[in-house]
Amino acid sequence: MPNKKQIFYLGTYGFPIGYAQIERQKLISKGLKAQGCEVTIISRYGVHADRSDSAELEKGEYEGIPFLYASGTPYRPGSFLKRTWLKFKGAFNELRLIQKKKKSEGLDYIVLSTNYFYNILIYRFFSLITGVPTVLDTVEHWTSFSNRKDQSWFIRMDNWLYDNQSFNYVNKVLCISDFLMNETRKKNPQKPLLKVPAMVDFSKFSSDKIIPENYLLYCGHAAYWEVLFFILDAYEKIETKDYNMYLVSHGNAEDMGRVRSRIEASPKKDRIKIFSKLPYADLVALYLSSKALLIPLRNSAQDIARFPHKTGEYCASAKAIVSTNIGELKNYFTDKENALLAPDYDVNEYAESLSYVIQNPEKSVEIGRKAFLLGKEQFDHLALGKKIYAFLNL
Repeated sequence: MPNKKQIFYLGTYGFPIGYAQIERQKLISKGLKAQGCEVTIISRYGVHADRSDSAELEKGEYEGIPFLYASGTPYRPGSFLKRTWLKFKGAFNELRLIQKKKKSEGLDYIVLSTNYFYNILIYRFFSLITGVPTVLDTVEHWTSFSNRKDQSWFIRMDNWLYDNQSFNYVNKVLCISDFLMNETRKKNPQKPLLKVPAMVDFSKFSSDKIIPENYLLYCGHAAYWEVLFFILDAYEKIETKDYNMYLVSHGNAEDMGRVRSRIEASPKKDRIKIFSKLPYADLVALYLSSKALLIPLRNSAQDIARFPHKTGEYCASAKAIVSTNIGELKNYFTDKENALLAPDYDVNEYAESLSYVIQNPEKSVEIGRKAFLLGKEQFDHLALGKKIYAFLNL
């Protein structure tokens, strides 16, 4: 076992409960821990609204990984002034924690997980003061989000700076996709890079719960309502009375209202079920009892740059994955071999892939088995932890 090394994983997300990026933080941390590292996840400030969706502690341990909130609370206060104060308090405490750790036990790396360029500047300042090198984990092409009407000029500028300058202010970069690797190389050819795709903990994918229904399953945030509508359009085109459509989605009231209205308008509404805020064990049970797991990618910079976290979970479920031959998925999967890939983001083509699952149940089971084998080879968090450890050269 390599010598134990000290790593802080800093981010502006609320740990331990949350979105895909938080799962990625946890899996990278667990992978490094398996290599003999001591990793602590530090969230600068709380983001949770109440005790119904967050941990009750400002610090603790989750799945073997120590975590803490530098601001002293996991909750996001309603007051703007208090939120601002906690952000400053959290940043100040982050610096103090880095200095204390460096002095007492040594600190070998700071791994960064953030959506904002200004945070990268803050962490660059911390690195210069303490002498601790930084590693950025980048998972999105933020400029591709800048056409949203609700984004301010500040966010648009920050997105551009993140995509074009962030790698200049860190020592090394982890990229989730070839697209982000190539974008970074074009702008900074000398920067040390490592591709770290979707990750999954295979040990979590077992369940005694069996759901005795035939259904196709899509899991995604309601903010991606256009993708969800695309799936429903395709489902409505296939001829089946035996297969239901299950949707697992959550989001703000506006997005969820839009989704529910679309379902209500569907001619197959009686065969569509929607679930929200499921316990993880129940979500795994849904995966494992499904006939296919859906995750279409659009032919856009946003989807080409990303690698959905659900891909790894879908592989671990050993079910046929139905996607599109776009972005990172085409680098790993082959149509009708270890996945079903529609040639493009086209409703009719995607409907044909769904129909294949229904018409070829035995072949679909074999496709799911091969997806599992691919995932075990390419997306297992322990195997990727070894690669990250070697990249850090600890």
